[in-house]
Amino acid sequence: RVDDALHATRAGIEEGIVEGGGIALLKIQDTLNARRGKTQEFFDELAGDYHNLVAPGGGLEALLRGLAWCIKSKNVIDVGCGEGDLSLLLARSCEKVTAIDISPKMLEHVQAQAKIQNLSNITASIGDVDQLPVNDLSADLVFMSQVLHHSAQPSLALQELSRVLAPNGRFIIIDMLKHDQEWMREKLGDLWLGFEAEEICKLLTEQNFIDIKLEQMSIENGLPLFLITGQKK
Repeated sequence: RVDDALHATRAGIEEGIVEGGGIALLKIQDTLNARRGKTQEFFDELAGDYHNLVAPGGGLEALLRGLAWCIKSKNVIDVGCGEGDLSLLLARSCEKVTAIDISPKMLEHVQAQAKIQNLSNITASIGDVDQLPVNDLSADLVFMSQVLHHSAQPSLALQELSRVLAPNGRFIIIDMLKHDQEWMREKLGDLWLGFEAEEICKLLTEQNFIDIKLEQMSIENGLPLFLITGQKK
């Protein structure tokens, strides 16, 4: 390696072993500087578009896997789990994950993937966001990602969130901000065209949740989202 050669040349010069050491050292240093320069140029050119090109190196999926390892909950509920991407990630570090969806086919996929990945701590349960098939005060973390707009009664869904969370348990809600894309009702089965995020925060406060934090996000080639986190008293 060039950097090893650089260290060896420096040591040789200091001990008087390498003749013409100054010239050799300069050549090696020039090689390293050229490499650094090419790397900087590469990323300078990608600035603003790098996130679209990181897939070959793992990219977002690898990052999410790493973040999931930081979550060490005992009992996690993934409401509206779909094909279970999040549930499968969480099962690698949490004691128990309950993946809930209204679609039996989706849950079959979750179970199949759990078997392939040798994950025995995932329970797949058919259920609706307005009536969760979970015992009272049983979860210490609940995810509701892109599920509230499928709820017939969002306020009831948030009551269910309060019912299943244990004291000091936390939640993460992700959903769409209010929009006018009517086609989503028929094509995607959406019951609500997004929400005013502040209204959801108000409903959560009425359920006695605390430490509520809200972030609104613009998504490239997608509708704006909101993310709300909070804690059960």
